[in-house]
Amino acid sequence: MEFRHHNHNLPKDKAFIFSYKIEEHLSVLDRTNFSQQNKQKQLIHLLMQHHQENYRSNELPTYEYSDLKKGIYCPECFSFEHTNTLRNRTCQCGFKETIVEALVRSIEENSVLFPNDKITVSVVYDWLDKEYDKQKIQRTLKNHFQVKGENKGTYYC
Repeated sequence: MEFRHHNHNLPKDKAFIFSYKIEEHLSVLDRTNFSQQNKQKQLIHLLMQHHQENYRSNELPTYEYSDLKKGIYCPECFSFEHTNTLRNRTCQCGFKETIVEALVRSIEENSVLFPNDKITVSVVYDWLDKEYDKQKIQRTLKNHFQVKGENKGTYYC
């Protein structure tokens, strides 16, 4: 697109489109926008073709349950240091969340780290370093996860 500042003594730091050039300018913009949209659609299609719903890399580091620190860490500063009130956890860095949110997050992280293990009250109790009582863990599991099995065989998904 041609901007002629010098012919009309117009300021050089401003862009002007003369009325007789508006239609051409809009046409160029439309073609550019269409081309950009087409590229975006192609990229979206390519990404969707390669999307793997249950991808788990084979290059993960090896780890054992017994080697991992138990408890709930802060998602902001990764510290395990916190204080509890009746409903909330507050990290030393100031990050605050409900205890239930922290429990759910930690349970989900455990299931990502150990996808083949069943989630049970006892497993979660140990994973949380026995900080929260089993009744609170059981209520959280019942309210946020699907119950499978009965009695001693109960686990959650």
